[in-house]
Amino acid sequence: MNDDSFSEYLIETAEKIDRKLSPERIRALKDSYIYFLEAGMSEEDIKQIMGLTAHHVRLIAGSKAT
Repeated sequence: MNDDSFSEYLIETAEKIDRKLSPERIRALKDSYIYFLEAGMSEEDIKQIMGLTAHHVRLIAGSKAT
């Protein structure tokens, strides 16, 4: 397996795990996101610090209020 194949494998595996996030995990992500927003951080800084993917952001935005 070359470096590119291994990198692609890691990305695919991470995406599979992201798709299986439990409702509890999504609520925890949203709670953390809201905490950082209320602390005055920008949305872009929060995404970077928390390592959020576009999929995470969609899940957070679509989740019910805590």
